[in-house]
Amino acid sequence: MDIDYNDHTLYPFIEFLEANAAVFAAEAQDLVAADFVPMPESGINYTAGSWSACPLFLEQYGDDFPESIFEGNRERCPNTAELLKRIDNLVVGGFMVL
Repeated sequence: MDIDYNDHTLYPFIEFLEANAAVFAAEAQDLVAADFVPMPESGINYTAGSWSACPLFLEQYGDDFPESIFEGNRERCPNTAELLKRIDNLVVGGFMVL
C-alpha cells in the first residue's frame, strides 16, 4: 500500500504545520537533552533505545509517560502546544531525536 504522507488532501494539517515550521523550530532549538525521555518499547516501537521524545500530546500512547511530563513540556514549548491544539483529531504531537 503506497501512501503519500505529503498529500495535503489526505492530511490537510500538513499545510498548517508547514506554515508554522519556524515556530516549531525555534522552540525545538531551545530544548536540552534533559527535556527528552527514551521512547518506550511497544508493539509499534522497536527502537532499542535509539529514539527519545519530548511529548506534548499522546492520545492512545499517553499512558507510557507520566502526565507531569506533558505539562512541563507544554510549558517549555507553549507556542507549539497552542498550535498543535488547533489540529483536529491530533494523536501524537511533540519533538523527537535520534
